[in-house]
Amino acid sequence: GLPMASKAVPLLLWLALIVPAHAQDAAPLPAVAAPAAEAEAPAVPPDLQARIEAAETRDYTAARLALAASPDYRPYAFALRESALLDKWVELLEDKKATPEEQQALVDTLARELPLSYPANSAIARWYADRYEASEPRDPMLLEQGRPYYLALEGIIDSITGSGDGRSQDTAWRVIHIGEEYLVLSYLEYEMVDRVLVFGTDGRPFDVFRVKDAEGKNRTVHFDVSLFYGKGGD
Repeated sequence: GLPMASKAVPLLLWLALIVPAHAQDAAPLPAVAAPAAEAEAPAVPPDLQARIEAAETRDYTAARLALAASPDYRPYAFALRESALLDKWVELLEDKKATPEEQQALVDTLARELPLSYPANSAIARWYADRYEASEPRDPMLLEQGRPYYLALEGIIDSITGSGDGRSQDTAWRVIHIGEEYLVLSYLEYEMVDRVLVFGTDGRPFDVFRVKDAEGKNRTVHFDVSLFYGKGGD
């Protein structure tokens, strides 16, 4: 199994580091603890409650595989679009003149265009957590609004790590773009040493990483990249 105490994470322990899909050096994903709500949970509007329930029950593996099987899916174009939107998001957050309405508009774009992107969901979840922290008095509705994106984070990482244990080609993690490889390495706090593309006896392509774990031990992990290998980015 995974070298983690538990894959489940409490709601207020948000994995909120933005990791670009094109990043070559994976950094550990820290747990960012939001404080407990100071007021009773508010009545959640029906549309938000529906989104929360949809995020709770969504089959993220089926959604990821359906995306990869789409005839229009271009993993490298996806990564470029993801990177461009996240770069724009960082610029907007750093712009002192940016309005909350402009931030909300880009949040809506991220949610609409990148629903299965861990970095995009992480950025949105963190935005709501930061707004909660800044609210006075604390507005627990902001935590509820961020809940669907937090649930997506759990669903995406559980979908990938639940596809195998990464120890061999037979139990390789199945990923739909290269960003998911670096996400897993970051999640498990593995430091990449090198990577090589190999082909199995059945012709399937695998990315094989040599890594060091958090204790400095050498490991070899395998990713099945057949879902996106050879697909163009144009």
